[in-house]
Amino acid sequence: METPALLILDYDGTLADCKSLHQQAFRKACNIVNPEIEYSDNEVEGLPTFKKIEYLKSKKYVFNETELMSIKQKLTMENIHEYIKFDQELKDILTRLSKKYKLAVCSNATKEFVEKGLKIQQLDMFEPVCTASDHLPKPEVDIYFYAMYYFGFAPQQTVIFEDSELGIQAATDTTATVKTVSNVEHLKGLLNEY
Repeated sequence: METPALLILDYDGTLADCKSLHQQAFRKACNIVNPEIEYSDNEVEGLPTFKKIEYLKSKKYVFNETELMSIKQKLTMENIHEYIKFDQELKDILTRLSKKYKLAVCSNATKEFVEKGLKIQQLDMFEPVCTASDHLPKPEVDIYFYAMYYFGFAPQQTVIFEDSELGIQAATDTTATVKTVSNVEHLKGLLNEY
């Protein structure tokens, strides 16, 4: 691998420990639109909401897709402050790295959610912020290549930090270096290697 020039970070489960926020909001929304809906978190882990909805539709559950999406987004935004907090150590690490590397976020979450989360965390060093609102969701690789081409970097100059199976699969498919993350504390340790 060449010397890295670009670090791409996923958001949910990587920069912010908020997987359970999305899981709970989606489950509550499902219970509201159709209490008969059953699924395991593993079945839909890492999927953007519209893909989760497609999955449930494939299992023949009947519900109003727009209503489910709207309720889920509302619950997520209402509860964001319970899960996403300012972390001075994380901010300091990323501020240091921003002087040496380009930093981008690539997430399957909505742009509204990621931007609000980054604002809470006071992490303003990411450009671009790529989300499922603007790009094909992971496991498609479009979102990563957009960030690379934004700066003119090749996969060999890029390190991607991911936590979900879908994200890891997509990141691996780019041929960039991939770092598997288990949570924010683990991420901080990995970032301190740079």
